[in-house]
Amino acid sequence: MESLFAMIVGISIGFSFNWKISLVALGCVPFMVLGGAVNSKFQTGYSNVDEENTYKSANLLAGDSILNYRTVASFGHDNLII
Repeated sequence: MESLFAMIVGISIGFSFNWKISLVALGCVPFMVLGGAVNSKFQTGYSNVDEENTYKSANLLAGDSILNYRTVASFGHDNLII
């Protein structure tokens, strides 16, 4: 919804300043959308599920270790709490 509104406002502002350049820019929009779709399809093949699972488990481990450090620090010494 936000993108649609931004596009409508941008087109109206463009036409209010210079309608000739706005028509040229509006004619380029389908090519930009097509290029974005092709780029999205192209980059989809580079996603590796095993690699994503590895990063996910590493992030979980890092989060748990930070949380557990705070717990141990709070039981042991009051001045070590981050």
